[in-house]
Amino acid sequence: MCSSDLIREAIAQGRSCEVVIRNYRKDGTMFYNELAVAPVRSPEGEVTHYIGVQTDITDRIAAEQVLALRTERLNAVFDLSPDGFVVFDKRGEVSIVNPAFERMTGLMAGDLVGQALYGFEETLLARCSVSDIAERSVAAAIDGQTAGEAGPSQCRLLHIDAPQSRTLLQRVRHGGHDNETVMYFRDVTHELEVDRMKSEFLAMAAHELRTPMVSIFGFTELLLKRSFSDERRAEVLGTIHKQASILINLINELLDLARIEARRGKDFDRKLQPIGPVLEQALGGLKVPEDAQQVRLDLASPDTLVWADTNKLGQAVLNVLSNAYKYSPQGGVVVLRQRYDASRQRVVIEIQDQGIGMSPEHVARVFERFFRADPSGNIPGTGLGMSLVKEIIDLHLGEVSLSSALGQGTTVHIEVPAQVANEMHTEPAPLDLIEDMAQAHPSVRGADGGDSARAKETTG
Repeated sequence: MCSSDLIREAIAQGRSCEVVIRNYRKDGTMFYNELAVAPVRSPEGEVTHYIGVQTDITDRIAAEQVLALRTERLNAVFDLSPDGFVVFDKRGEVSIVNPAFERMTGLMAGDLVGQALYGFEETLLARCSVSDIAERSVAAAIDGQTAGEAGPSQCRLLHIDAPQSRTLLQRVRHGGHDNETVMYFRDVTHELEVDRMKSEFLAMAAHELRTPMVSIFGFTELLLKRSFSDERRAEVLGTIHKQASILINLINELLDLARIEARRGKDFDRKLQPIGPVLEQALGGLKVPEDAQQVRLDLASPDTLVWADTNKLGQAVLNVLSNAYKYSPQGGVVVLRQRYDASRQRVVIEIQDQGIGMSPEHVARVFERFFRADPSGNIPGTGLGMSLVKEIIDLHLGEVSLSSALGQGTTVHIEVPAQVANEMHTEPAPLDLIEDMAQAHPSVRGADGGDSARAKETTG
């Protein structure tokens, strides 16, 4: 109903009416007027005439539009933000809860809105153990601030146990407009885990680097300060050479890991190729003293096609083969098998040895960097080989797992996607798509909870 119709209806009914009229000036600009019409009555109560008052409300309409747009944007930020927000009104009751907070804590807005601050804290803390950085509760901190004065932001860590284990950084700001309280929650689980892993990695790397360096320095100092027989000198130089080789291998593997993690497969030279030559090339790189039959090749479908980087995939297989050989000090046949799983369109590669095997505890830790199934040091290696295997197979969108038992050997199970026959002429997936899929690909472990400890080493 237009404004004139509303006015006519009000006059016909003898009542007051207010309408907003949109007009245009001669220059084409738009303005708004508010027209208020009210009846004037005689002493007998009859309407004698009407009085109308017109007011220019253009500025008010513009301010309301700006406020509505700002509110809409803020609501969008609250709804789309990956961080959680909870807002308390001036009465100290929950007024706004965004979806991110619901996902983080499992607490629903419908159950929280209207809850007082202390009640909200009890509900939240019931789901977590608390490390209170501010050393006092948020509610107590807010009570200690002057009403209406924006106090400093309170901060603490919350270790949420449900719906899943995670660590939240909570910041609280009290005061500002209308004496409201805003709680901000950020999921810092990943950041804390990365910091922990970095610290552990640096500590372990420093230890592993220090050991050969101390040996090299000590024996070199002996050669400089003492005279030895030719036989003894050759023995010392052999020790120095061995430790230097260990150091070089360790640094090379650290650099390989760093490059793979930094580039996320962008420097992989992937191409469509049969799996057979890749495995034969990897086997050819394994130096088996004297006994050429020490490793047996059993390829059921060598012509199965895969999208793969020949060198990187070959390096992963060679790492496993090398460790299968090294961790079989009493000999025994190492078998490299390959088959095609048509139901899952996967190339399956298995490396089986008859070596020393591993305990379930070792199996569970096999992909940890610098972890070795033989801590005695009798078997050479750096403990980085299987980390490289996992990184390479993950970036090929594959999976790696193992089964092992002490004294009975170990079998490493590798799977990579296959290219089926009717897709032989299709183009490879774009590299950025492969990279995104690889980054999103979950870590895969076997049913026994781990990967392969004796595949921990590389051939250097």
